[in-house]
Amino acid sequence: GTGLAGDLLPVLVNDLSRFINGYQFITSSATRNRGGASVGGVGFLLSPRAQRSLLSVTKVSPRVLVLTANGNPKVTVVCCYAPTNCNEDGDKDRFYRSVHQALREVPAHNMLAVCGDFNARFTEDGPTDNGDRLTAIAEQYRLVICNRMFQKPVSKVWTYEDPHRGRHQLDFIPRTLR
Repeated sequence: GTGLAGDLLPVLVNDLSRFINGYQFITSSATRNRGGASVGGVGFLLSPRAQRSLLSVTKVSPRVLVLTANGNPKVTVVCCYAPTNCNEDGDKDRFYRSVHQALREVPAHNMLAVCGDFNARFTEDGPTDNGDRLTAIAEQYRLVICNRMFQKPVSKVWTYEDPHRGRHQLDFIPRTLR
C-alpha cells in the first residue's frame, strides 16, 4: 500500500511518502542532470487535518506535483519548481508544458493555487524569460499572482538572496479568485 489515508487514496506518486511526527511528507524526487546535479524535486508537508481532506496527489513531472483536497469548493494546489532563467529553452519549455498539463486537468469549480519557485523576476527593465512565461500562464488560466499585489517596498518582498547580486523575489503564488 501507499501508507496514505488508510491505503484508500489513489496516489500516483511513488517517489516518497513518509510520516514525520504525524505530518505526512509527499515528494516528487529530483532527477540528476548530465553533470550529476539534482534537478527539480517538489513536495507537500501535510498536517493530520490536511491528510483527512486529501483526495489525490499526482506527479506530473519531477518539477510539478498536484494535490487535490476536499472542501467547498474542492482545492487544488500545484507545487512547482521552474528551471532557472539561464537554463536551456528546451528545459523551460518542458517545465511549462507540464504546468499547462496540470492546469488543464483542474476542474473549473475547484479553487486553484499554483505555488512554487518560478525563478521569475519582474524588474523595472521588465520581466525575465520566466517572468514572461509565468505571466502568460496567469493570463491563460485567469490567475492572479497574489504576492505581486503586496503594497510593500521591494526590499520587503524578497524570497531569494544572491550573495553577489542582492535580494530578489523568485517565488510566486498565482491563484483563482473564486
